[in-house]
Amino acid sequence: MPYFSQHHLRSFRKRIIDWGVDGYQDYPWRRTENKWHALVAEILLQRTKAQAVIPVYKEFVNRYPSPHEVQESSPEEISKIIYSLGLEWRALQIFNLGCKLSTRGFIPETISELTNLPGVGNYSASAYLSFKLNKYAIIIDANVVRFLARITGRDYDGETRREAWLKELAREITPQ
Repeated sequence: MPYFSQHHLRSFRKRIIDWGVDGYQDYPWRRTENKWHALVAEILLQRTKAQAVIPVYKEFVNRYPSPHEVQESSPEEISKIIYSLGLEWRALQIFNLGCKLSTRGFIPETISELTNLPGVGNYSASAYLSFKLNKYAIIIDANVVRFLARITGRDYDGETRREAWLKELAREITPQ
């Protein structure tokens, strides 16, 4: 059952888009044409402020222009680059991702294939598809959960992102 009439939905989407335009910040991963770098950026951004990722991302892209260079590296070398971000488990995930993509020779373009890659969850896959490939994808993170719960007056917790009502509302709001 839709939460919004078509009129309210158009108005709501416009307000969100206007807010996004007004608050837009230019990060290097938003400008890259390198899909490998764009996917890695989504992993680096997990639970990390974007400002902290900028220098790490720049160093990473200089060192690893493609997954092939990662395969010739080691998790320890990647860890040295991303150490300042914390969450060191990402180094092994990025290493395994690079090895897998180097062997495959391409980055998949569906949610199901992307989420089968090391370190790529629903959010990272959806963000990559939407922002880099301009494909329709529902992007749900903690901020989206909090926002949608507040506008609907519902309670929320760490598992709300998996609930059907939230996914349906996010699907309804996300323009094609």
